[in-house]
Amino acid sequence: MILTGARGLRWDEINGDTIELPASRMKNGLPFDLPITPLMASILETIPRFEGSPYVFTTNGKSSLRHWDRAKKSIDAKSGVTGWQHRDLRRTMQTGLQRLGLPEDVIDACIAHVKQGVKRVYMRHKYAAEKRDALIKWGDACTGFCAGLSTACERH
Repeated sequence: MILTGARGLRWDEINGDTIELPASRMKNGLPFDLPITPLMASILETIPRFEGSPYVFTTNGKSSLRHWDRAKKSIDAKSGVTGWQHRDLRRTMQTGLQRLGLPEDVIDACIAHVKQGVKRVYMRHKYAAEKRDALIKWGDACTGFCAGLSTACERH
């Protein structure tokens, strides 16, 4: 979620180099395409698949990873950071994209926020290339941050 800002994922929603989320799964009720960056693809390749399970993120193949209390407790303990929620990952991504100098329209497009009012009617560009570029930059930033954490942890 930190790389995509997306909530959950099913294998049948992955089509080539794009995640195609149907309107039925979107908060705004509109279908949403999210480009898969090389970093995302490399992570997806490592995820084990449960036979017959549609879920990408699952621990048992029967349900998606919705209730991740144990994982969060582990992250809290290892990081020393508490009091955060699942949705904070989306906020972190948005703030990170903003810090990288990306325009607000591109950031909104990356997380499926829709334009309001007359802009919603007339401004219909889907930002496919811009989303891909933004998510590549975000992935690079996350990779750099994680590398820095790893180096800092090795020193202590």
